[in-house]
Amino acid sequence: MDSISDRLALIMKEQGLNQSKLAEALTISPNSVSLWLRGKTKPSSQSIDQICSKYGYNRDWLLNGVGEP
Repeated sequence: MDSISDRLALIMKEQGLNQSKLAEALTISPNSVSLWLRGKTKPSSQSIDQICSKYGYNRDWLLNGVGEP
C-alpha cells in the first residue's frame, strides 16, 4: 500500500466501516474522513492513535506502511 489513504481505506473495508461510521467513532466530521481518503489531508496524530487503538492496527504501518498491519 503506497499511501496512508490506501491503508485507511483497507482498514475501513476490513472493519466494515463507511466514512460516517469512522467519523462517528473518532468524533470528527465525515468530511474530514473524505479528505483523508482522497489524499487531500492527513489524519492528526490523535486520530491515528484512536484508529490504531480502536481497531488494533500498527501505528508505523498506518503512517508509513512499515511492518505488519
